[in-house]
Amino acid sequence: MVRVFTLLAILLPLILTVYLRFFQPSWQLENLAAFLSLLPIYFGLLALIFLVMRHWLLSAGLLFTVLVSTIGMSSTSFNQSACVTSRLSVLQYNVFFDNPSLASLIDYVSKAQPDMVVLQEVSPSHGQALEALFSAYPYYYGGQSRVGYPSGQMVLSKTPLYGMTTHRTAAGHAFISLVWQTRFERDVMVIAAHPPSPRNQKHWNERNDMLAEIESLALRSPLAFNLVVGDFNLASTTRRFDKFLPLFRTTPIHSWPVFLKRWQLQSYPIVVIDHLWVSNEHSNESPICRRERVMEITGSDHAAVMTVLNVE
Repeated sequence: MVRVFTLLAILLPLILTVYLRFFQPSWQLENLAAFLSLLPIYFGLLALIFLVMRHWLLSAGLLFTVLVSTIGMSSTSFNQSACVTSRLSVLQYNVFFDNPSLASLIDYVSKAQPDMVVLQEVSPSHGQALEALFSAYPYYYGGQSRVGYPSGQMVLSKTPLYGMTTHRTAAGHAFISLVWQTRFERDVMVIAAHPPSPRNQKHWNERNDMLAEIESLALRSPLAFNLVVGDFNLASTTRRFDKFLPLFRTTPIHSWPVFLKRWQLQSYPIVVIDHLWVSNEHSNESPICRRERVMEITGSDHAAVMTVLNVE
């Protein structure tokens, strides 16, 4: 009986993981795949149980599995050899509609001076607070009288933006496309989006439809340098993520949840849903030099993520 329990306790989660990771499951199971990062915790607890039961070899094997599986769960991805002199920085952040203060965001941006700031869940009151950044970021989209905040989004830049367009899906969800004229005189096509959270079948389908429209637009871009950025409500541990924009580069960083909204409890980010994909035909190195979680910015259930991009 103990052997049967042991086999089931180890094999069932592994079989489920393989299915969730490499196949296209239902919306419920795809959402479950977002939490595959919890598997090391499960195996760690299982290892302790077997340790108490004096199954030394089995316990050691599980602990080794936990160690190997947590190596990639870093808050920072940095490739020094891939970094070149000409670089751009992009800060992305889901502000959280109920965030009472953007002081930490404004303070961080004022000090770090990223080239572009891409925000989600921006309310009109947040927009008023962000006006404090307009002297350093005179070019922005979102907050204008005829634009509003498309699905709660706003983009701020230190250099000119043009060709700003709000796209709407059949379900009414909005995403933004624009051309970013960088300080290196390289135009960049930027698509910023915040697809709906797939909390039910309807929203799951609507999110997937938006992903398809975004991918189609990105692949039709006439520019050599392209960014797709935002809170995509799409976990990096899903098959759908692997198939999205396969010709673009991305580096997953765990950014959610910083706290559990329902209980207001602090948490450790275990899910990757705040993404940035990039393609740059001008870059001889990896287009991504560095991505890191920014913990100095507080108030949201998401952590902000800073990405440094190679231009050439």
